[in-house]
Amino acid sequence: MDIAQKLDDVNRSFYERHAASFDRTRQHGWAGWVPHLPLLPNRPLSVLDVGSGNGRLADFLGRHWCADGRSVAQFTGLERCQPLREQAERRALPFAARWVPWCWSQVVAGNAAPPDAAHDWVALFGVLHHVYGYARRVELLRWAAASLRPGGVLSVSLWDFGAHARWDDKTLDWSHFAPQWGLDPAQLEPGDTLLGWRGDDASPRFCHWVPPAEETRLVADVNAFAGLEDGVLVGQGADFNRYWSWTRTRGA
Repeated sequence: MDIAQKLDDVNRSFYERHAASFDRTRQHGWAGWVPHLPLLPNRPLSVLDVGSGNGRLADFLGRHWCADGRSVAQFTGLERCQPLREQAERRALPFAARWVPWCWSQVVAGNAAPPDAAHDWVALFGVLHHVYGYARRVELLRWAAASLRPGGVLSVSLWDFGAHARWDDKTLDWSHFAPQWGLDPAQLEPGDTLLGWRGDDASPRFCHWVPPAEETRLVADVNAFAGLEDGVLVGQGADFNRYWSWTRTRGA
């Protein structure tokens, strides 16, 4: 088993263990989502929420996009963790939504079906930091961008935890876990981190911090995708995320 799959299994175990706690503490939309709304095409939206968790982006759209008469024609949430999907299914929404099992590792391994190129908004919020390896993160974004129809928007968040001291005391030493997981720390990339959760240091999650130089490289690589306008930095990072969005050209 390669390191990417091993770290994916680490996160799978983490979310199975802490799904209930995550759901309790993840009920509200992020402040950084609001500035994305003016970028979206003014039509009934088809939305693909990649890594949808407990469905709070759908709830956010119901409260903010639909509040003034706009609509969501179709909402699809892709989420691996079954307890979180079950919480999403319980949400009362003003539009139909479906919640589909999904795993990013299937995408980068070429085992996922190509997405339908029919979405107005494809969002990857809180996803990229769980994907090991720069090339894999780019490949996941390529797959997501292929799901946009002309005028559609691809939005991603980059969790900036590495730039804020508040997460320093949650950072765990790889040497405590790598031997039992059969990992070679030499394969780790700069920014690869283990974080504990609410005092539980026995079952960490793998998170990758994207430093500024990598962010510049990532944006340039996505800018080079066929049919996308150059990315724009969205908002001011008030919620400890940096957001980028790309629009598929209307002539694509």
